Amino acid sequence: MWLKDRDNLQDYSMLGSRRQVGHLSLCLAWVDSKFSTTARLAKFDKSTGDCEAYDCRLRDLPLDGPGCRKCRSASNISNPVVWLRLMFTSCWTTVQHRVSGSVNFQRVWSEYRTGFGEGPDGNFWIGLDRLFSLTNPTPRKLLILMRVWNNSQSWAHYKSFSVASETDLYKLSVSGFSGSAGIGDSIAAPWDGLTKVITNGFPFTTIDKDNDNAEGNCALAFKGAWWFNSCFGAHLNGQYHNYPEALSTAYAMGIHWMMPFEAYYSLKEAEMLVY
Repeated sequence: MWLKDRDNLQDYSMLGSRRQVGHLSLCLAWVDSKFSTTARLAKFDKSTGDCEAYDCRLRDLPLDGPGCRKCRSASNISNPVVWLRLMFTSCWTTVQHRVSGSVNFQRVWSEYRTGFGEGPDGNFWIGLDRLFSLTNPTPRKLLILMRVWNNSQSWAHYKSFSVASETDLYKLSVSGFSGSAGIGDSIAAPWDGLTKVITNGFPFTTIDKDNDNAEGNCALAFKGAWWFNSCFGAHLNGQYHNYPEALSTAYAMGIHWMMPFEAYYSLKEAEMLVY
């Protein structure tokens, strides 16, 4: 079974193509016969009759989620019309996204509570109240996508993710980590032997509301709000840097995932998604 929708083909890689198939039904039948276990998506060009089959670009993503399909891609009318296998029509909801320095992420508590930004396709924070609603009473899965400056992508995944209410200072809870090759747990595990960077179980801190364990305010020191201990192993709301400055920032003064990127390399893109 196939469902008509929209998607961003940049999240996929082509498995194969066939020219001048002539009709949509013949295209889908060819994809079924040629790529029955691997193709998630098919694209048919009515004007040329050409047919293309696609799988996720990141093929090692966890099997207990929607693969590489994002809700923001499905709702974007600038993306092409495609055909999805019915079993792959669910999608990840973007709750945080960093792609450039056009939005300041060093903001106060009230702004982080309600959310801000350019929408999920751009620089975006969904809001702590929304995160609480999305992850309670049932925790969600969390997928973190990271792009470095050579444009390769990595991911981190938590089987359980929840954020507490404002009464409990939006405390973070994650468990069940897995990651792509070389990616370590930068939220719930020590970095370089330091347990003080573990932020799992800690409340949220902003420049005007200091809930961390450091002597100073981590949000002020590192220019962005996050779940801080004293201070962090991951900070996806830090200061954005462009190339080549991003390759060698001041200590922990960027968008960081310490394992394996360490404290002087700021990511090109970071996205947090829940399902």
